[in-house]
Amino acid sequence: TISKVVACGRLGIDKSSTSVQIASETYPDCPFLEKDVLLEEQEWWKELLISHHFKNNDENLVVGIDINGNREFEAVKECLRRTLAWWRPRLVLVKSRSMFQVFQQNHINN
Repeated sequence: TISKVVACGRLGIDKSSTSVQIASETYPDCPFLEKDVLLEEQEWWKELLISHHFKNNDENLVVGIDINGNREFEAVKECLRRTLAWWRPRLVLVKSRSMFQVFQQNHINN
């Protein structure tokens, strides 16, 4: 969970206002943004990270993608592509039912 991640800073982002509200109540010391990460371009995200004191290529940057696990595979894949290309974090955690299903099907078919 977010409370167990050791980090210099935290920022939660979700496209669901309900999820942001619940997360803000559960983790009042962590900032949360209501945003769909696929609707903004690289420059916007770069400015956002800087405004929250994160650095690109930061060796301590850890990114969690699709923490609720309910995004479709193509959206998760695009989030992962953007994260790796734009931010270059030390670690990326992906929780995705759809991605797991695709990997399962590929493993069974191979």
